[in-house]
Amino acid sequence: MKSHNSTPLRLLIIAIVAVLCIFALSSCDINIDDIKDVRLTYDEAGIFVRPDETCEALRRHINVSVYFKDGTRLEITDYTISGELKNGLCDITVDYHGISRTIKMYINIAEMDGSEDGVHVHNMSRWSTDTATCLVNGRSTRKCLICGLNESRVTVSLGHKLENGKCERCSKGASEGLVLDYNEKTKEARVVRIGDCTDTDIVIPAEYEGYPVTKIAERA
Repeated sequence: MKSHNSTPLRLLIIAIVAVLCIFALSSCDINIDDIKDVRLTYDEAGIFVRPDETCEALRRHINVSVYFKDGTRLEITDYTISGELKNGLCDITVDYHGISRTIKMYINIAEMDGSEDGVHVHNMSRWSTDTATCLVNGRSTRKCLICGLNESRVTVSLGHKLENGKCERCSKGASEGLVLDYNEKTKEARVVRIGDCTDTDIVIPAEYEGYPVTKIAERA
C-alpha cells in the first residue's frame, strides 16, 4: 500500500529543481556583448590570511557586480580570482568571461603558533573604548583581525566627585529634598531618608551643616 505522505515531499523536490533550473538558465542567458562594465568593491584595510590559504580566501572580502547596457546590475560569484599572496600590497585579478579587473589589496600573512593543529597567533585590532562616566561603566573592545575573536574589558563607573556642591566630572549638583541630620559628637552627617527628592540619579551632598556626610541610614 502506497503512502500519500510522500506527495508533499515530491512536490517540494520538484519545486526546488525548477528553481535551480531557472537560475541555471538565467546564468546561461547572459550575453557578454550586453555587459557594459564589471566593478569591484573590496575591503581596503589590511586583510589577514593564513599561510596555507590561496586567493580564493579573498572572496569573502570582495564583491563583484556586472553592469549591463540596459541599466541593470547583477552581483556574481562565478568569477575567477588570481594573484600572488604576500605581506604588503598585492595585485589581485578578477576575471569574468574575459573581462579582467586588477586591484591592489594590502595582505597580511598570519603567523602560526607552531602547534600541530596550526592555530594562528591572534592579531588584535586597536582597542575601541567607550569611556566610563559617573554612573555608567566603560567598556573597551578589540577583535582578532584573522578570526574575529572578541576581547573586552570593563572600567567601573567613576561615581560623582563633588566640589563646591557640584560634580567635577558631569557638573551635576547635589540632590535636593533629601532629609539629613548630624551628630555633634562624631562630627559627621548622614542621609536619614529620601524625603521629597524625586531624582532617579541621587547625588548625596558632601557636607551638611558644616559636617561631612559619611553615612546613609539603614532605612533611608
